[in-house]
Amino acid sequence: MFDINELKKFGLDQKYPIIKDDSLNKLLDVVRTLNPKRILEIGTAIGYSGSLMLLNSNASLDTVEINKESFEKATKNFKDLGLEQRVRLHLGDASDVINSLKDEGVKYDLIFLDGAKGQYIKYLERLIDMLELNGVLVADNVLFRGYVRSDNPPKRYKTLVNNLRKFNDAILKDERLDTAILDIGDGVSISKKIKEGKL
Repeated sequence: MFDINELKKFGLDQKYPIIKDDSLNKLLDVVRTLNPKRILEIGTAIGYSGSLMLLNSNASLDTVEINKESFEKATKNFKDLGLEQRVRLHLGDASDVINSLKDEGVKYDLIFLDGAKGQYIKYLERLIDMLELNGVLVADNVLFRGYVRSDNPPKRYKTLVNNLRKFNDAILKDERLDTAILDIGDGVSISKKIKEGKL
């Protein structure tokens, strides 16, 4: 019988980007406390974090992946874990998928942001809009290898790091959100939506 530990081992062996254990534990704490009905995940990879969110809740999941090979592996993994009835997988650029979900008028209790790090700031306003009041936005890798707090990040990561700094700054200052940035894993932010409205 295929199980979640096999999925984790496969992800680590094949060098897929899977969430670090301490970040995962915090994410699952949020899932269990919040007991969400609908979850949106940006960055499916092979379906590891998505599967664990489903196994720890009764939620349904929309999950977005741009890489076709990862998308196909995730589709199989959700099925092998018996979770396919609760998942809608979306293959494509997150920005486009977010727009189409927004057009559907779908709202989420929990959004897990774990896609392209340099794009977080670009998605933020739309994601806040799609979050239910008292819903939670969790973002992984917000300190990106410690470079976000470094005075001199490597040149090749400068744009990504600057965009993450803008994202972190925005979620901390946004009056609609109550945000904590935790120094665990690769940096995890947790933002609860406490007010409706536009900036």
